Amino acid sequence: MIPAFPPYPDQDIPYFVQTSGTYDTDDWGDLERHGIDPARDWWCEAVLRTRRSDAIASLYPPGASRHQPLVDFILGAEDLYEAEAVAHRAIRVGRSIAALLADQSDAAAWQSLKGLGLPPGHTESIKSWIRAVEELGHRWEPLVLEASGWAGEMWTVSMIADFLGYEGASATNSARVWLSRKGLKPQGRQTGRRGQTEYDAELIRQAKEASPGKGRHGAQRKRGRFQS
Repeated sequence: MIPAFPPYPDQDIPYFVQTSGTYDTDDWGDLERHGIDPARDWWCEAVLRTRRSDAIASLYPPGASRHQPLVDFILGAEDLYEAEAVAHRAIRVGRSIAALLADQSDAAAWQSLKGLGLPPGHTESIKSWIRAVEELGHRWEPLVLEASGWAGEMWTVSMIADFLGYEGASATNSARVWLSRKGLKPQGRQTGRRGQTEYDAELIRQAKEASPGKGRHGAQRKRGRFQS
């Protein structure tokens, strides 16, 4: 039986990012260096594949072998920063998949998969995969999902405050109030005890454009990032 996903946002899913050709998939020492116990933790590994201009993020449940991720999520990426965003999105996908393994009728889980760039027909592919997992007694082959587009940025509250033009000691509090009013929820969390919650930058931009006001005007952006 696949263990339940940790509650969100109370517990992090540890992850790390590497470049293809710089790691050994048979070496478990890198997991220990990142504070991951594969027998106990859900965890995610994202590999930037520079020749393909994408990243593949593999999400593992506790006890899975290194060659048996639950989900392989593929999305366009050009650098390690974007590969990290792919890891965040894979964790979001994995949370929904874990919920659907427990209850295929979980409407919230299906809803959360929308807007992640999954290919047309992904619903039927996921349902078929879940049936196969159940028939195999909760053994599985990885669910491979190749999304369209590119990895989105993840912003902390302080980054959002800067984007919205808030300044001073109350800037982050003002940003939190704005996020609450817009109904925007965290989509990830940085690793470590002091890791900050992170929000989908594209959703922030969309909400800002829908309600013009103070912000960082005039700067040109390339793939969502401000350029000097």
